[in-house]
Amino acid sequence: MKTIFKVIASATFALSMLANTQAAVINVSMTADNTVSGGVCADSSCTSIVSNWSDFGTMSNSTNWKSSDSVTFNLAPGTYSFAWLVENAGRNSSGNPAALLAEYSVDGSVVSSSSDWELFDNTTGAFIASATEYGANGQSGVIWTNANGGPIAGISASANWIYSANNFADADRSVWLRTTVDVPSTNVSAPSMLALFALGAFFVASRRKA
Repeated sequence: MKTIFKVIASATFALSMLANTQAAVINVSMTADNTVSGGVCADSSCTSIVSNWSDFGTMSNSTNWKSSDSVTFNLAPGTYSFAWLVENAGRNSSGNPAALLAEYSVDGSVVSSSSDWELFDNTTGAFIASATEYGANGQSGVIWTNANGGPIAGISASANWIYSANNFADADRSVWLRTTVDVPSTNVSAPSMLALFALGAFFVASRRKA
């Protein structure tokens, strides 16, 4: 029995450490016409970026909308906000729109850019408006699909090109977009795991005595 109690005590410590250190794998893929930056916000207002996308990986295509960038990192369970700054280059015209195309995954579960994402004032954190959708990645007739000759590689067809309602000839020179990201806890609670472990240890000890 002493052996069983020692094993259980060791398991309790190990399981508590596991519960404190387990994190979800986050992948973010993005591109923008014309440039994109941003990152993980310090809080829900997104007035401050605590980690830039470039902190997690190389953003070699941040000024090339025809190619996407992808970064991967870990986040502990909780609620976060992600933000993107999209800047338009060149003169406003019917052939020079601006938009963000992005998606993120939490342990493989994908969420794509859409009108559920929002425009905000990065100085005050105030909500401005819901994002306006300008068509899905690879969708026929969408200006970026036509110009690229197909979809943007590395981003799914579920992702929409999004920006403010002011676009093309009247495009805003830059906008900030954000979305809320929930990272659920997938851990089996330590007491539950411990109970299962103890039951198994007791069974092994009983088999040895027999």
